[in-house]
Amino acid sequence: MVNDPGGPYSMPKALRDYAFIADGERGVLVGPHGEFAWMCFPHWDSAPAFASLLGGPGSYLVQPVSERFVWGGYYADRGLVWNSRWVTGEGSIVECREALARPARRDRAVLLRRCRAPPGCPRCSTFSPAAPGCTASTTTTRPGRPTAAAP
Repeated sequence: MVNDPGGPYSMPKALRDYAFIADGERGVLVGPHGEFAWMCFPHWDSAPAFASLLGGPGSYLVQPVSERFVWGGYYADRGLVWNSRWVTGEGSIVECREALARPARRDRAVLLRRCRAPPGCPRCSTFSPAAPGCTASTTTTRPGRPTAAAP
C-alpha cells in the first residue's frame, strides 16, 4: 500500500493541511492522510500521546486501503468536528467523521471516528503505533461491518 505509516506519503505536510479538533482539555491535529499527528495528554501542556507530526512516536491512522487517493475535508457546523474525505483511485468516496468527546474524567480521552463508504468500496485500515506509556492496536474494517478492537 502506498500510504503506509512512515512511508513517503505519510510524511508531515504543511501545517495548513491539518485540521484541529478539541474537547476543552486537549486537542488533536488531524493530518490529510487520516492520521492523528499530534495530541498532548492529559492536558494541553502534557507530553504528547501522538507526536508523528514532529517525527516522534505515536499516531492513530484511519485511511482507505487503496493504491492512491485524493484527500480533503471540512468542519461540521458549530463545532470542532472534522470530516475527512478521500476519493480513491477506483472513484469511491470515503468519509470519516472525527471528534474528541467532552471528557467525563480528566485522565481519559475519548476519540470518536466514524467512517462511511459506499458498498463495494475499498476497506479502511487503522494503525496505532505505541507512544511511551500507550498501547497499540491495528484493525481493518469493511464498510457495513462494524468492528471494535481493544488493545
